[in-house]
Amino acid sequence: MKTAKTKLFIEAIPLTRERLHGVAHALLGTVITIASSQDFKRDYEIVLVAPREGLKQLDRWPELKDCKRIGLPFKTRVFNGLVKYGLLPPMDQILGRGVYLFGDFKNWPLSRRSLSLTYIHDISFALFSEFVEPKNQKMLLKNTPRFIRQTDYVIAVSETSKEEIAKYYRFDPKRILVLYNGVDRKLFRPYSSREVAKVKKKYGITKPYFLYVGNIEPRKNLIRLIEAFDRIPRSYSLVIIGGSGWLDEPIKAAITKARRRGASIVKPTSYVSDEEIAVLTSGAESFVHPALHEGFGMDPVQAMAAGVPTLASDIPVLREVLGDGAVYFDPRKVDSIADAMTNSLKFTEAKKARMAKRGMKRSDRYAWELATKKLYDFLQSHQTSVR
Repeated sequence: MKTAKTKLFIEAIPLTRERLHGVAHALLGTVITIASSQDFKRDYEIVLVAPREGLKQLDRWPELKDCKRIGLPFKTRVFNGLVKYGLLPPMDQILGRGVYLFGDFKNWPLSRRSLSLTYIHDISFALFSEFVEPKNQKMLLKNTPRFIRQTDYVIAVSETSKEEIAKYYRFDPKRILVLYNGVDRKLFRPYSSREVAKVKKKYGITKPYFLYVGNIEPRKNLIRLIEAFDRIPRSYSLVIIGGSGWLDEPIKAAITKARRRGASIVKPTSYVSDEEIAVLTSGAESFVHPALHEGFGMDPVQAMAAGVPTLASDIPVLREVLGDGAVYFDPRKVDSIADAMTNSLKFTEAKKARMAKRGMKRSDRYAWELATKKLYDFLQSHQTSVR
């Protein structure tokens, strides 16, 4: 007699947005790999859940064509209000029993007959209040404890983040699963000089350049990066790619001020596609990641995968993730950032080759397939009967 498959419900709301932010990219990598996993396909029925009006957006990824889709039973505005005020009923009584995977901090109440896993990518909103827009911080501080209480397991994206979550929320570390993010190796790789030149021309990049990719927000420490770059010879550019986050006016002012002094800072105003980011990453003199806090640090890992010298903040999570694949600086000292950037310009071709080899080898640790296999094994050992 054939055993019924367990249903794996994946909250896919972040994937229905027109442009994907960092958390949505991570969710997409996870979902695509789960959908192609022979283990998951054999033992689970994969169900993507999102607002009915957004389900069509999932057609963008042919890898998800075999996943079942279910629209939420409420209109989006009503549903968001029910989540915000903690008024949702146990959703598995409506959608069905199974394993529920939530990829973006929030989750839904479930009965005891289902299993819930919730990604908490980082808790910078709790540890560094000065870096977060007040309204957003208030919402996260108020609701995250509830989301943590009503999930069976938290998923963290690094051991460092796991320790921070367990300590801050006094949450049993045995109920926190670490799943490292993965790198799209087909996308982030070395590109030819011709391919790089084409994208540089599109965005008006005429000089050799340092590259930063990430949100434009205080946690990313961009003002110190800009002040450090102002000490670099004017024959180089700093390319900043990222969408506006919050509290970004001082960062914009710092860019304007540096430009007035003659610094070449290129910040595209139009949308830069993932493919273009990958090409520009490959063509950079060095990739610079000055963040003061991270949950994982996807952008510098992608730079290492592309074989680019990577300069990064000397903070615990980046030491954990990047290992010997990066050169580190003190992110709170402009002199330290500037020295790292200046010294990188003196790297010989042989040293660049050694750094590329170390970085690419280190980035091999971060594959969606490895995370998915670990998730599958975890579910097999922890899952009770939810069929």
